[in-house]
Amino acid sequence: MRYVLAGVICIAAAALASAADREWNSYQPGNGVCYIKFPANPEYQMQLVDSAATHIYIAKDSTRTPMYVYVLGFCDYPKERLAEKDAIKKLLDSDRDSFVKSVNGKVVSEKPIKIESAAGRTLVISGEDGQARWLLREVLIDNRVFQLAVCVPKNDVNDADAAKFFDSFHLPRK
Repeated sequence: MRYVLAGVICIAAAALASAADREWNSYQPGNGVCYIKFPANPEYQMQLVDSAATHIYIAKDSTRTPMYVYVLGFCDYPKERLAEKDAIKKLLDSDRDSFVKSVNGKVVSEKPIKIESAAGRTLVISGEDGQARWLLREVLIDNRVFQLAVCVPKNDVNDADAAKFFDSFHLPRK
């Protein structure tokens, strides 16, 4: 997902709006690959990366000042690419590095987590201007990489909305 979120930092720095109550709505992107809740209707973008379609859903919560940005991205990789030794780690490292580069940020912390019983990681990334930080979770489930990201003000110590976004992510039950 190289440079997938290249313009998102610009979106995060965009317009300010007055605070108001907001309603979180469940959303099922694409062909039902997952379920997630956004505080606003997400906009869809698709980018080709290494001949693979990367799907990106961006919701801007303009009821917050400064505005929060919520992002869900996912991309399917060929299964044969994942068969190589250390392929999963290399793939997640590459996607992490691309995200960090796209926001001109620096990794502040990184630790392993489980998402939908699959190994993943959670990261905190400082934004280019030092006024924002990105909270990022990424996981490879089967051959699909999911990235969930929230851009929040640097000094916001209450990440309840970010947690709500992350915790709402789940796959359809088979």
